[in-house]
Amino acid sequence: MRKSLILIMVIAIGMISLVGFECFAEDVVKVGAVQPITGRFAFAGVQINAGLEDALMMANEDGGINGKKIEYIMEDGTYSVDKAVAAFKRIMARDNPLIMYGESTGMGKAVAPEVKDRYKVLYSSTSFSSELANAAANPYVFVPGPTYSDMFDILLKYIAKENPVPTWLFSTVTPNSAEIRFPMAAKHAKNWGSTWWPRKWPRWAVWMWLPRYWI
Repeated sequence: MRKSLILIMVIAIGMISLVGFECFAEDVVKVGAVQPITGRFAFAGVQINAGLEDALMMANEDGGINGKKIEYIMEDGTYSVDKAVAAFKRIMARDNPLIMYGESTGMGKAVAPEVKDRYKVLYSSTSFSSELANAAANPYVFVPGPTYSDMFDILLKYIAKENPVPTWLFSTVTPNSAEIRFPMAAKHAKNWGSTWWPRKWPRWAVWMWLPRYWI
């Protein structure tokens, strides 16, 4: 987490010429975040928020950025796009941070147009969406790793090489994830000689089968 944040900060400093110097003229460097501290993804949001706090605290102990302390500003997005976008806009209006860190793909897509055209703030998040990773469409968005599509391709390429199996069962935790990732799985499964089995299972059936076919 700390290495990822340092990389994001280095990129942020490099983008000052694009964003402007006003936000860097203050005595502190503000980093904003919207994380699901409550709601169905609180189990992840609480830990991510703690990691962000620890990483920025360690950076401050090392002298901050060019001697400026880093101020961390966070609001709870509850893993709801509407609430997360509202929290994002509050932070931008009130604090004008140099960097914003979001909680989901849905939030990222919702704020992307204003990040590009209005706020011009470096934005990163927990999302690895191919759409957000499109630098031409989203020049201020930093996706710190392979996209979801790339991940599927890497996984299925490895499976095809090490332990080829003709049919796979994929499981996801949200309908939004299914809409985004299942078409990717179908495409890459075909590329690597596997069969995509597009089925919707009741929750009890998934839990019964996953221990045997978990990937």
